[in-house]
Amino acid sequence: MDQEPVYENEKIKQQIFYISDGGYFPQGYTAADLKDFYREYYPDFMTDRYSKLMDQFHLDEKRRISSYSKGMKKQLLVIMGISAGTKYLLCDETFDGLDPVMRQAVKSLFVSEIMNRDFTPVIASHNMRELEEIFISETEVAGYEVKNIFW
Repeated sequence: MDQEPVYENEKIKQQIFYISDGGYFPQGYTAADLKDFYREYYPDFMTDRYSKLMDQFHLDEKRRISSYSKGMKKQLLVIMGISAGTKYLLCDETFDGLDPVMRQAVKSLFVSEIMNRDFTPVIASHNMRELEEIFISETEVAGYEVKNIFW
């Protein structure tokens, strides 16, 4: 990645955040606990960004994650992925479980991050319409020309 080996390379691994389809949360953790966990591993973790996104998405950081709905858990993982300050965000079915309003909010967040910093989300989805909308939004908002889309 970036002409560097990934295996046994902590510096490169700190530039990658992975959002799995199912998500894993240690038992009894709150969002605040998860934030503290990720801050230890990701040196560029943006605590202010985390707080703003938690407010924007109306998530209570003191509430146990196990009591969150599937959609709320996805939102939390997106917030953690953005806040980690990584260059790459690997997403597996990130929009699954989100209602239409939240889907649009997450897409807008991705486009904003792409435009404002060195950020590349890699999104795996069975729903190609979801991905087309992101590319169209990015093209319209930023004036970019999408040359290659790999399926």
